Amino acid sequence: MVEKKWIIALLLSVSAIFVIAAGSFFYLKFYGPSGFPVATTTNFSNTFASGVSRSAEGEYAQAAMQYEKALQKVTTKEEEGLARLYLAIAVTGTDVVRGIEMLKEISRDETLPGFYRAGGAIFLLQLFSRSHDPEFVGEHLFTGEVWASFAKDTPRTYAGVELAVRRAFEWSTELHSLFEAEYRIALWYMRKVYFGSLSPKERAQYQQIAEERTIKGDTALRLAIDSGITPHSEIGLGYNLKATLLEFKHALGEASLAEVEDAYQNALTLLGTDPAVQSRFNEFYARLEYSNFLARLDRAAYLEKIKTVLTPLYLSSMNVAFDSATSRIKNKADTPFQLILSRIAAIDPRFKNKIETLGWIPQ
Repeated sequence: MVEKKWIIALLLSVSAIFVIAAGSFFYLKFYGPSGFPVATTTNFSNTFASGVSRSAEGEYAQAAMQYEKALQKVTTKEEEGLARLYLAIAVTGTDVVRGIEMLKEISRDETLPGFYRAGGAIFLLQLFSRSHDPEFVGEHLFTGEVWASFAKDTPRTYAGVELAVRRAFEWSTELHSLFEAEYRIALWYMRKVYFGSLSPKERAQYQQIAEERTIKGDTALRLAIDSGITPHSEIGLGYNLKATLLEFKHALGEASLAEVEDAYQNALTLLGTDPAVQSRFNEFYARLEYSNFLARLDRAAYLEKIKTVLTPLYLSSMNVAFDSATSRIKNKADTPFQLILSRIAAIDPRFKNKIETLGWIPQ
């Protein structure tokens, strides 16, 4: 019980940061699917904007009150979806469990446009990707109508949660195709191709699914970029996910080294120059994954380049990213992430010292 209270406290702190950053994903200027503006009335817009301002100041309870007032002024389902989504996200800043249920309700509401339903689902999955605690996720996320079905017949283990998360992302794409969901689905299948014990037939099927999802992700990412309004934090995340997919293709002889590095460099250029808090989270993982990729290729040859990629992690602005990753850093069951941590800790003493202060114990 003490451990669960600690996890809830961690998630509260992470979700509070996400409340500030939430506008990055859902476009603070009230943009909807594919970047097209949502038509809003002045009364709704003014009240909603007041809630966004309160969220940015960390006043989550006050922000929630403004979103509730905005809900009373909606004239379209788009406005309703926007207000309910922001309300639920604000609630996660003070009451994670209640916020989870509100987000699940949004994702299940067939009267809302698919974009907002998919957004609610993806926000939930983003939030819990930072806890990686199978028991807590099983108890609070994969319960109730629709969501319980994603974890059907899956154990409360790291692998079980990963499968349930993949199923949830797949469902979200039926509501509205967003690049993060498409790429993460593709990554699940590519990891199975690369690390799993598959028959030749299964291997071919999984590679085909991964390729189809990657193409859909590429299309959604291009739409986001072409809109001209998608925040750098989100486009950077897209490039990072794309780079990770290209890593697997490079290992299979289907992508060049230049393609992988270009994707990572695009991600870091966007994320490293963007002041948004959300960009610190995405930059944290991009720098770790890029460094890990280079270390696996040839640690000696890329040693100085790896250290250059890692150096921005030690700026004070990155502390929030390290703090949000604490549970993953301490979670020995999260084997893929632990391998990355061990590899980088062996290269850069600064990184080793940093994660040891957060409770990391070498394998």
